[in-house]
Amino acid sequence: MAILRERERGNKMKTGRKQGTLILVLLVLLLVLSGCTDHSNEVSITPEPIVYVTPTPEPSLSESAAGVLSGIETSQLVVSIVFEGYANDQILEDVCKVLDTYDLDGLFFVDGNTAYEYPEMVSYLVSHDFEVGNSGMRGRVANERNSISANVHQFERTQQLIYSACGVYPKLACFSSSEYTTAVLQAVTASGLTGTVKPDIHINRDSFVEKEEVETFVESLVRGSIISIHLGNATGGFEEANSDLVGRVSLDPTPSILDGEEKVSSVDMHITEILTWLIDSLKLNHYNIVTPIELQDAKVDLVGSEIALPTNYSVRLNVSSYSLPKTDVPLGVTVTRTAQTGDFYETVFVGDSIMANLMSYVNWRRERDELFWDGATFLVSSKLTLEKALISDEGAPVLPMVEERRIHIDDALKILNARRVYICLRPENIKAYSEERYLTNLKILVYQIRQKNPNIDVVILSIPPVISARNATPSNWQVFNYNLMVCRMCASHGITFLDIAYPLRNDKGALRDEYCLDPDSYGSHLNDAGCEALLNYINANIP
Repeated sequence: MAILRERERGNKMKTGRKQGTLILVLLVLLLVLSGCTDHSNEVSITPEPIVYVTPTPEPSLSESAAGVLSGIETSQLVVSIVFEGYANDQILEDVCKVLDTYDLDGLFFVDGNTAYEYPEMVSYLVSHDFEVGNSGMRGRVANERNSISANVHQFERTQQLIYSACGVYPKLACFSSSEYTTAVLQAVTASGLTGTVKPDIHINRDSFVEKEEVETFVESLVRGSIISIHLGNATGGFEEANSDLVGRVSLDPTPSILDGEEKVSSVDMHITEILTWLIDSLKLNHYNIVTPIELQDAKVDLVGSEIALPTNYSVRLNVSSYSLPKTDVPLGVTVTRTAQTGDFYETVFVGDSIMANLMSYVNWRRERDELFWDGATFLVSSKLTLEKALISDEGAPVLPMVEERRIHIDDALKILNARRVYICLRPENIKAYSEERYLTNLKILVYQIRQKNPNIDVVILSIPPVISARNATPSNWQVFNYNLMVCRMCASHGITFLDIAYPLRNDKGALRDEYCLDPDSYGSHLNDAGCEALLNYINANIP
């Protein structure tokens, strides 16, 4: 009986669990069915979708990059002058009057802030037939650091502000403190501008104090350059790249509406005086002052296409590779031969006082042997420099003499029927003269010589060292750096370079004391022993 009662109790528990499960299923079914009933009068709440935020990519520009009007290689005496910035109304008007006096065009680059604050002066420029250019909203901005959108915006905004001021949209942009990257140039095109101007030289009111300084500057000027004259207040050496040419060269910040009222003094007005000196000196040296667009028409290929140099050779031509101003082996041409009879027929040596000493020594040797260096001719002048060889008027005392006339080197070589020319010309002022400008002038001289003498063989000689006791410029490091630089240029363009400095140096890289004629003064000219060593080296290394 006990067993039967236990079984009945178990059956009842099972039945209870089944009933509980059934009730739970019925409740779930009831909830599901209630969701299908019509609740049109109720507001349905829909959960908000998840939003995935992705960064917006920088817009890309399909426009082609704007063209760059920069300094050119040319044999013509041409140069461009442009203006940047704004100081005050009087200075701008006076600059325009100077340009009118000389009947010159003017291209003035202004920024958006200037156009907004001084619209009447922008209008003044256009009404007086001068061109206005776009230099962005604040002028001196490193545009290559901006986003593409920011550059497009600032150029477009400046376009609008200049148009509002004068009714003309600029065509050219200029941003001297920026790199002319493809992205920046694309932004220029997207802003409706057609091109950019990239000046080579920047000057302001502090660049020159006296007229003589401007004359020296023009003598060292490379034809085909674009000069930017800044009209604002000076702040110091902004353009360090130009400090080797003019010690005080600096650029001024463009005034903006945030800068407050400008106070113009006589120092500020000095810029118009500098402009007058510059134009006078350029004209005196027969320069033609043209617009940057016109300048491009004078472009020529001076010495042909550049040849890529082997990496190890490029390292060898880097001055930082040396602890002393000397090399272990000669620079330049490596395949040479010893001179034979007739090698110096129709050969001309061009140079200054150092080459004049060599001529004197050769003439002295010819008194004993009339066939010594038979056929060699010298075109020398004690004060001849590379710059003076290019810009001096025919008949100038500094030029070499041929047939009792002082004429330019290219014409003299033609008269002499020169088959080969050795050139050794130093720069006008090796301390304050740009290395790149020296190279360009050397290319111009080679070009002019080849134009008048198509089949001539041109050989560039290195600049000889000076004695170690010399305490003046050029130093041996300066001379050595120039020689490395010229050797690189010659190697890159297939021009023969002969390193006559090599046999004249001592173990420190200076001119050997036993070769120096004037140790108590210049410390650079060769005595008889030095001339003999130089001639022996040339004799042993005929290209």
